[in-house]
Amino acid sequence: MYSYINRSEIIYIEISNNKKWKRSSNGWLGGVCEGLGESFNIDPSLMRIIWALSVFAFGTGILAYIVLWFALPREDELMDYHEDKILGVCKRIAEQTSMELALVRVLTIVSALASFGTTALVYIILYFVLPTSRTKIHM
Repeated sequence: MYSYINRSEIIYIEISNNKKWKRSSNGWLGGVCEGLGESFNIDPSLMRIIWALSVFAFGTGILAYIVLWFALPREDELMDYHEDKILGVCKRIAEQTSMELALVRVLTIVSALASFGTTALVYIILYFVLPTSRTKIHM
C-alpha cells in the first residue's frame, strides 16, 4: 500500500512492511514473476511482460531472474527463510536496517557480481562487526 503526501514539493512515500518478497510455488519456471506479482498486487502477466522486455535489454532480465530465483524464498518455505544462510550477515543487516531480508540478499548477490569479490571481503568483515541477533523471528 502506497500513500503519497505532497508537502512543499517533497513527496513522501510510505510503504507497508507486510510485503514479502517471495517466489510462488505454482509459477511457470521459478515462480519469480508470479510471487512478486502477488506480493505487490501486480498482475503476474504484466510482470512476465516486463521480464520479457528486460531480456532484450542486453540480457539483464535473464541475470535478474536467476538472482531472484536464488535469493527469494518460495511461499511454502517462508518459515525457514529467516534461518542463517552463509554466516547470517544478510539476516543481521536486515534486522539492523528494518529492510526485507530477501531484498538484502538480492542486493548482496548483485553487489557480489558487480564488485568481483570485494563484497565477499566486506561480508566477512561485517560478520565480525555486526552484533548477533538475540531474538527469534516468528511468522
